[in-house]
Amino acid sequence: MLLISPWKLYSLDQPRGERIRKALEEAGTIFIKFGQLLSTRPDLIPSDIAQSLHKLQDDIAAFPTNHAKEIIEAELNSDLEKIFTDFDPIPIAAASIAQVYSATLKETGRKVAIKVVRPGIDKEIDKDISLMKKIAKKAEDHSLDASRLRLLELVKEYEAVIKTELDMRVEASNMRQTKRNFKSNTLLYVPEVYLEYSSEKVLVMEKISGIPVDNLNSLKEKDVNLKLLSERGVEIFLKQFFVDNFFHADMHPGKYFYQCKRTNESFLYSRGLRDCWISR
Repeated sequence: MLLISPWKLYSLDQPRGERIRKALEEAGTIFIKFGQLLSTRPDLIPSDIAQSLHKLQDDIAAFPTNHAKEIIEAELNSDLEKIFTDFDPIPIAAASIAQVYSATLKETGRKVAIKVVRPGIDKEIDKDISLMKKIAKKAEDHSLDASRLRLLELVKEYEAVIKTELDMRVEASNMRQTKRNFKSNTLLYVPEVYLEYSSEKVLVMEKISGIPVDNLNSLKEKDVNLKLLSERGVEIFLKQFFVDNFFHADMHPGKYFYQCKRTNESFLYSRGLRDCWISR
């Protein structure tokens, strides 16, 4: 059997982090998510690799915009021009599950972000999960340690989790629930969801600008109190976990932004709430 390290398939002129990032991106959705997880752990991997993997959070190769338009029109059963104006064909973010466009709601004139699930991603994930199940079963058959870990059960549980991420209605519901939970709390703002323009593969929400919480240079330029910002982030999570019993289970930096309206008023806001869990 010949084993080839996937990141050695790319030019050695490229930094090692870029080679690893490209290999994970080409491998598919599940591997991209693994890279996203690693990007948040510079304490475990070299900082140059973590920095390259950070791009996997919202800056991977985009699928064609004409496909996105077809999905939007099919899901909403209407021509795009009848619902939106100023639709920007260049996505503002492209992640493993979906990519995001900006537009204006024709009916209200409000700026919105349109999240569109990648076409064919369900079949791609099915193939990856099928392979993972085979590997897990082989491992359990030949290793007592793997059997004790119940790897196959872990893969099945992960399958259920990742498939919920493909349904934008779940994310819409999570966002609305979290918004209700923070109705009287100014620390976290969750964008408004427009259910009448959302479906299984399309999510339309209020568009808001902000500074990613891991963009330290921009935060310092705004003279943000980083210690206070960190404390508020922890407070937000503790409220979700202990008070609301409904918390964001994937709080990586690519999903949270800082916004300051006035010098004495600042808050965090979340761009996406796919992975929410009820604590037990």
